[in-house]
Amino acid sequence: MNKKTYWIVSSNNKYFRLDDLLKDRNVVSWRQRENFAVGDMVLIYTTQPIAQITYLMEVIDVNLDISKYIDDKDYWVNVQDYENIASLNKFAIFTSISSGGWVVF
Repeated sequence: MNKKTYWIVSSNNKYFRLDDLLKDRNVVSWRQRENFAVGDMVLIYTTQPIAQITYLMEVIDVNLDISKYIDDKDYWVNVQDYENIASLNKFAIFTSISSGGWVVF
């Protein structure tokens, strides 16, 4: 049995409207810089002015190329940022476990 790893990643509403996306659906493509594994848990830290962990998510897929990316262009503040991210990275898919306020373990 593989040990579950917990990760903390940040989300900045100046660039990407994660709150709005998660109101519309419970999965998000995320740039995979870390060595995520399916089943890992990801704490999403929302930067200023919120400055707290706002979501607990589970990794449900990894090492995806752009053909498997879940389109989220409408949630990017600047479309150029979306295009830069989407063309240069591998992605993981997260599903929302908990949201809103403090995440309790």
